[in-house]
This record gives sequence, C-alpha cells and structure tokens, in this order.
Amino acid sequence: MINDQLMLLDRAFLDPLAFPDKHAFRHVIWASSSAGQPTFPGLADAYASAESSGHSSAWAKVHYHLSVLSQAIEGAAHTLVDVI
Repeated sequence: MINDQLMLLDRAFLDPLAFPDKHAFRHVIWASSSAGQPTFPGLADAYASAESSGHSSAWAKVHYHLSVLSQAIEGAAHTLVDVI
C-alpha cells in the first residue's frame, strides 16, 4: 500500500502541459533548467526570464508555473492523506 502511494506521489508531479516549449519534460520538480536551478525548472526559467526582461507577459508565465506547482503539490498531498 505504501509503495503504491509513493508511486502516486511521484506521478502527482507529472504534467504533460507544464513545459509547452520542452515536450520531453513532464516532471514539475525535476527537469532540465536553463536557469541553473536543480528544482522547479519551469518556475526558475520563467522567473529568470521575467526578471531580465521585465515584461508583463513574462511575469504571466511565472504565475502560470507557480499555479502548476501549487496544483501538483496539492495533488501530491492528497495521495498521502491515508498515510498521515
């Protein structure tokens, strides 16, 4: 039972739409990042881009990746409800 929950926990962090420009990556915590950050690659890349450009559309991408992460974390927490 616990192995199943751990598997579901990791699957909660998979999102095929999280990286529209990187189709090979689906994991919202561990993936390739051009910003040099080992975790949260989508958020790190979007933040680095927004900080350097300052455009409102770039900050909208930061908000998008933040919402993807918050949904993934909430989904992962729901997989652990029976364990806690």
